[in-house]
Amino acid sequence: MHHQLRELGPVVHLSAYNVYAMARYEEVRRPSRTGRSSPAE
Repeated sequence: MHHQLRELGPVVHLSAYNVYAMARYEEVRRPSRTGRSSPAE
């Protein structure tokens, strides 16, 4: 499943759970390094 999430894109909505998932290391690491919750802030 992890591979499938990575292939779908940087942020994926899992409608069955009504959550968003980030499966790529760099996409998760970037906000935690900058202290931002999203790149748009």
